[in-house]
Amino acid sequence: MQFMIFKKLQELMNQSLQPYGINDTIWTALIMLYSSPGRYIYPSDLSHIVVSSRTNITRFADEMVKKGWVSRKGHETDRRKVVLSLTAAGTDLVESIMPKQWAVYQAIWKDFSLAEKKQMQAFQYKLVDSIANVNGIPDAAADRAAKPDSVKSSHQK
Repeated sequence: MQFMIFKKLQELMNQSLQPYGINDTIWTALIMLYSSPGRYIYPSDLSHIVVSSRTNITRFADEMVKKGWVSRKGHETDRRKVVLSLTAAGTDLVESIMPKQWAVYQAIWKDFSLAEKKQMQAFQYKLVDSIANVNGIPDAAADRAAKPDSVKSSHQK
C-alpha cells in the first residue's frame, strides 16, 4: 500500500510540475534550498533528503545550475565540500510554483479531518520508528524453519 501511495503521489506531483520543466526530485531539492537557513545545502545532505545517489544529485545539481536556479561553489574552509545555493531566479521559480503545489496538497488532504490527519501523522512516525529499529532483513532460512510442517511446501520437507 505504501508503494502504491508513493507512486500515485509522485505521478500527481510530476504532472503538476511538468509545465515548469521540473520533476518531484528537483522540486524537493529547490524547496530544501528555499527553506534552509542561508538558502544553501551540501549535495551529500540533499542526497540523504531525496533518497538518491550522489551521482544523481550531481546530475540534478548540474541541471539546476545550467538553468540558473542554483549556484555551485566550493566550501570556504573545507575544499572537499561543495555548496549549492539558491539563486534569485531559483527563489522566483519556487515562489511562482508554490501556490499551485499548495493547492495540490490541499486537494489531497481535503477529505481528511484534523483528527484523521493527526492520526495519519502519528502512524507514519510510528512506522518510521519501527523501520529504524529493524536490524536487517530476517533470514529466509530462519523463516522457513519457523513455519509448521503443514505450511511448508513439499519441496521444503
